[in-house]
Amino acid sequence: MKLLLCRDMRLGAICTANLNAEKAQAWNIARYRKFEHLLHTATKDDVGYVILFGRLFGSKLVSGEYIDAISNLISGETNIQVITCLTEEDSHRIASASNTPKNLHVLWPSSGGQYEDEKICVSQDEEEIYIEAKAEKNRMTVNRENYRINGSADRVPSFEPCGYEDAAKDTFGYMITRITEKEIRNDLRPETTYAFRFLKMTITPNETESEIIGRAGKLVSANDTDTFVRLVLNGTTGIGVEIDTRRISNELMQYVFFIEVLDESRIDLSDYKPDTDISLANEFVRLAMNDLTLSEADRSTVIRNGWNALSNGEEK
Repeated sequence: MKLLLCRDMRLGAICTANLNAEKAQAWNIARYRKFEHLLHTATKDDVGYVILFGRLFGSKLVSGEYIDAISNLISGETNIQVITCLTEEDSHRIASASNTPKNLHVLWPSSGGQYEDEKICVSQDEEEIYIEAKAEKNRMTVNRENYRINGSADRVPSFEPCGYEDAAKDTFGYMITRITEKEIRNDLRPETTYAFRFLKMTITPNETESEIIGRAGKLVSANDTDTFVRLVLNGTTGIGVEIDTRRISNELMQYVFFIEVLDESRIDLSDYKPDTDISLANEFVRLAMNDLTLSEADRSTVIRNGWNALSNGEEK
């Protein structure tokens, strides 16, 4: 028997990135298409059952038209049975569709209900969800609190991260589970379309800004074009190297749907001897280095901005 497992679809969620109206509309449409693709994938892979956990909708305000659209997608996939183990709120939402699909089965968390046919039985209590494959005489459990399968390290994956920090700590997509008489095998498949991605790049003191942008371009362009990327620059830079995150972001926007660049680098002062240079720029560096009220990060920012302002006649 083959199952498709997924949690926290968050359909209709509000994007956390600062998008213009055109891209925000494209992103919201994409979430609907991603759910449609998920159902098509189940049919294509000869999956008999799709089991959804957690949050189906990601917004407090969900229109009846949107709920009906999701319901219609489910009813169109007649070869699969969709079983939901959602929150109480989202269970009410999906059950409120104008036309409830025959292949949609809502298990209410408060009532401990179950779904059963000739092949499978899905039941639940306050702590666990139980999935029994009758012909294979094998059963798996999913913990309600952490979504761990049979108490192992395997978790039902969240469909996609809801932000950059979320993307940095978990694996996202969906899971194809094969239940046989001898074993339960989980195959995790990533979902990268319009997903968040957290990247880091270490820069070195001998790199120029153009070299940094070139290397960042290779790193970012390796992602799908419809990805949200946060790129964090760390490491050390030379004093005269300008790190203009807005300009770098604009340069890299050609590769992905959206990107933001954060600069957490420090200025390399290991070989710097300001006492031998009496220029105004070096006097500024001396003052910043001796200011004990500044953190290391703030000191690097002050030195970089001050150096560039004194060198170019304007503050960057």
